[in-house]
Amino acid sequence: MNMPRIVVAARSERGVSMVFTLLSLAMVTVLGLGLTSVAMSTVAQAVAESETTEALAIADAGIEHGKQLVLWQDWQSLNVFLQRGNATGCNYDELSGTPINIPLPAGYPTAAANFIPATGRAFGQGRYYVELCDNHSREQVAPAPNTDNDPNTDVDKVIYMRSVGFGPRGSRAAVELTLGATAMPAVVVEGNLEVKGNPTVTGPAGSIHANGTLELSGNPCTHVYYASVDGTTESGNVQGGTGCTAADVDARPFSPRINIPKLDPYTVARQAQAAGVAVKTLIGKNVVAPDGVVYCTINAGCAYNGLPGGPAGSGIASTLVALGTIPTGWSHQPNPHRDWITMGETAPGTYFIVGNAEVTANTGGPGGAAAGTTAALSLLSMGSITANGNPGVVPHATVPFIGPILMIAGYDLDLGADFDAAYEGLFYARHQLDIKGNPTLNGQVIALNEADTPFEGHNPIRLNNNGAMEINGNPTINYSGNGLQTVKALTWRECRGNWTAPVIAGGVMTDPGNSCGAP
Repeated sequence: MNMPRIVVAARSERGVSMVFTLLSLAMVTVLGLGLTSVAMSTVAQAVAESETTEALAIADAGIEHGKQLVLWQDWQSLNVFLQRGNATGCNYDELSGTPINIPLPAGYPTAAANFIPATGRAFGQGRYYVELCDNHSREQVAPAPNTDNDPNTDVDKVIYMRSVGFGPRGSRAAVELTLGATAMPAVVVEGNLEVKGNPTVTGPAGSIHANGTLELSGNPCTHVYYASVDGTTESGNVQGGTGCTAADVDARPFSPRINIPKLDPYTVARQAQAAGVAVKTLIGKNVVAPDGVVYCTINAGCAYNGLPGGPAGSGIASTLVALGTIPTGWSHQPNPHRDWITMGETAPGTYFIVGNAEVTANTGGPGGAAAGTTAALSLLSMGSITANGNPGVVPHATVPFIGPILMIAGYDLDLGADFDAAYEGLFYARHQLDIKGNPTLNGQVIALNEADTPFEGHNPIRLNNNGAMEINGNPTINYSGNGLQTVKALTWRECRGNWTAPVIAGGVMTDPGNSCGAP
């Protein structure tokens, strides 16, 4: 009599079991789908990250390409890039061709394939776009003389290089490099340098750097370091540190090269004018000025306020106005080398010299150096400059990014003179330099080491038998670091801000957008 009830109960339990089974299968299915979704999402994220990494590598390639073009040498102004193309920065055409308004350095690329068009350059299966931007936000609030409200003009020698890389499947990444001016050591030469005898280089920037080999012998001392690109050899008692001891020598062979700014005396004279300095010009007999004109044909030489015109094609007109007399302290020797010579009391000023120049022992202020007086002189010579004795000379002109100027020679610089220890200035040679005897030089000593050739038959410095310039004797060079600067890469970052929209014109992308923000 109880059988039917038992059968009904069993059937009821089988129904509940089926429900639980179905629910379990559903849960397993949902869990499987969830795990599959997570796995697919993880794969998608990994693919996206891989593609972004690829785009970032392409953007980095653009930065390296841009660095090769901009850091080829040290340019007097970065506007030669910033204002090319449509003369507007941040426009992706700044590196689409050669820099503007400047003679190209030897070996600089000129073929279109060497540059980065505004439409980008293919790289592997991707493409990169590179632009140069002025650091406009910073310059607007910078103290004088670096205040500037023009986003297309650089005044502080700092710019941003931005590169956008596109991967083959449309991923993109942006990188920003800051290029800016940094201080250079007390002594920097292009090529090989031999330091002999007992020279001492002092001060917080008291270092020697050679963009070639450096040979040290005798008892030299630098307060900071010795550096060379191609290796350093030492003999004798090489010393270092403020105490000049062997234990404190800081030698840095195989260091990165330092790009030496290529200063042109005429261009620097114009920069001095722009900075508010009154410039006088001394022209030797029958010497050709930068504009190709022979202004002076008399033995006494000719003196002017202002400057001659610029080289052919520059569009720079002469501003020369003849002076009635040659400035006090100056005399011209037409033979054999068209020399302008200072002696005794010398009229202060910044002088552009069309010829060679010589600063003699008694050059100074009223009464000459023998009377303990100084003359403020900045000499910018197309030819060579020689200095001997104990002239009382301090800098007259200060130019942005160059600093106080004592001597800039378009050819050689032969230094054997003591200068006033209270003042620092730049000593710069486009060709070779030589320091000998017992001079005290306060400032920076730089040599670009261009071709070893004469100017008006005068070639006072020649490379020695080892193809090196020399610092010899017992000179002292004091340098605090307030002088000529070079441009180098300062910071790097991947930009992760909001992307601006790309610009497409005529079916061609001319602006890939960027995520670096306002410059």
